[in-house]
Amino acid sequence: MRRLECDIAVVGGGVAGIAAAVSAQRAGARAVLIERSPSLGGTGVRCGVPSFCGFYTSEDQENQVVQGIGEEVLQRLKDKGEDIAPVRTMFGGRTIFYDPEVLKLVLEELLLENRVQYLLDAYVIGVDCTEGLLRKLEVADDEGRFWIQASSFVDASGDANLAHMAGCPTRFGDEEGRAQMATLEMQLAHVPRSLHFTPDQVGEALQKAYHAGYRPMTKMRAPVWPARKGDVVNISLPNYELQGLDSASMTRALHATRVMAHVYAQALREFLPGMERSYLLATGPHLGIRESRRIVCEKNLTVDHVLRGDKAPEERVVRCGWSLENHRLLQDMSDNQDICDRSWYGLPLGCLKAVSPGNLWCAGRDIGVDHETLSSVRVMGTCFATGQAAGVAAALTPPGGAYDLAQVRAELLRQGALI
Repeated sequence: MRRLECDIAVVGGGVAGIAAAVSAQRAGARAVLIERSPSLGGTGVRCGVPSFCGFYTSEDQENQVVQGIGEEVLQRLKDKGEDIAPVRTMFGGRTIFYDPEVLKLVLEELLLENRVQYLLDAYVIGVDCTEGLLRKLEVADDEGRFWIQASSFVDASGDANLAHMAGCPTRFGDEEGRAQMATLEMQLAHVPRSLHFTPDQVGEALQKAYHAGYRPMTKMRAPVWPARKGDVVNISLPNYELQGLDSASMTRALHATRVMAHVYAQALREFLPGMERSYLLATGPHLGIRESRRIVCEKNLTVDHVLRGDKAPEERVVRCGWSLENHRLLQDMSDNQDICDRSWYGLPLGCLKAVSPGNLWCAGRDIGVDHETLSSVRVMGTCFATGQAAGVAAALTPPGGAYDLAQVRAELLRQGALI
């Protein structure tokens, strides 16, 4: 059987995994990244979400809280002609739009220039975990199975897939097991760029469609965001209450939301003035999952910490500046709450260290936070930051040993991160 050896194995090629692999490599470790999709970028390219949230706070004056590898990606996008100026949202946050096709290439170039080996179309199907440590991953591709042996591992899968296989305790959703709504993103084409639609205008059109017999529909309001190029808009409408991550559950979710996407497209074309010539250009293609499994870590950040804007100065390795944006409602938009003073809070390193196995770290939306806090940390700007912190910590910590917080913080600062 084929075999690869490395120091750090990162599972998941979204922005958290990218940052983890690059930061580990820069900290002196040999990193391998495994991604089951045919491109890098995760939610940022395969779920129809062409925007980075979390780089800035919601304060009136621009206050950037994520730099490091995340900022490097922004500058690489700018060098390829992308406009990375932050745009204010209706809830007061700032987001950065980009072309997903450009992002795919930027991320591949970043890995190659940093000599990170990455494997696309590769599925982790099993693990070897003995004596409290992960030893190796069993991976499958179209040629069969092979092993990747590493000293430490980073779960940046989004759904805590590696942790789940390794027997690490996880949580799904809130205390009752209910997760934030998943959404199949829609792209509508042939929409004049001069038109601007509010969520209420969309809602009025959908209510008319509902009374005219259009079914099925769940979410009845949503903002409309013009794509960076062309006469295309993005809209988040088909909501779904995800029950599980098994293939049967995902098949039901994808079919149900795909049916709704066509209904919504027809409803908007008929009942929203200006949309008469629009058509459904694309969905997803992957379901946009906001919340599923989260890893039980050495520390668990709670929503009180967020609302206080607790900077956690002695433990902090990440600054988090996105407000609480909880998509708890099937038929409406998110509930939003500001951080104290619309500023930021600090994330301790212990929130990125799984309770077991002893050499497993995590980054992205599967880290050690509660259900409410996840609605803030899950955004991609913050995922860059947690990925960079997890990659550095994995590279500098002996397998199963205690991490040296001061050493990790010093390396993050050397790499240009804000902590």
